Amino acid sequence: MLGYRRSWLMNNLDFKAAVGEVTDAVKYLRSSGSSKVGCVGFCMGGALTFAAAQHAGVDCAAPFYGIPDPAICDPASIKVPVQAHFGEKDTMKGFSDPESIHKVVDKMKAAGVPVELFMYPGSGHAFMNGLTEQGRAKIKEIGQAEPPESEPKEAFDRLIAFFKQHLA
Repeated sequence: MLGYRRSWLMNNLDFKAAVGEVTDAVKYLRSSGSSKVGCVGFCMGGALTFAAAQHAGVDCAAPFYGIPDPAICDPASIKVPVQAHFGEKDTMKGFSDPESIHKVVDKMKAAGVPVELFMYPGSGHAFMNGLTEQGRAKIKEIGQAEPPESEPKEAFDRLIAFFKQHLA
């Protein structure tokens, strides 16, 4: 049931409208005093984060284990810094597996996009959920590799440093 629900949510999200909502949020934040705005997302939100980096006017983006449909976003057209986080043991072919993200990042680098990719060797999809006991149970429930304790913490530290560098 969890796989069906997750699939239903992903397949039924109006990505164009979602990017519009992120764009509205960016405009609101800027109008209320934020000089810079970043975006982070996980899974479907990771794919949306790539799209926000191209279309929503953010200053930097940090997608975690999610690649957008090419009809929504061309990551090679992104102009802002991107820090991507993916698990080496991710089995979601075409969406967040290592081969797929390496192809995307290679195209981004060839186009001059300021991108860095962090791969976590002991982690599968949704590895940031490994920060809590309940999250680790969800990782097992979806059949992904449970991350070593250090990898979600390392990813979080990298994310904070990235945002400090680009948003401070």
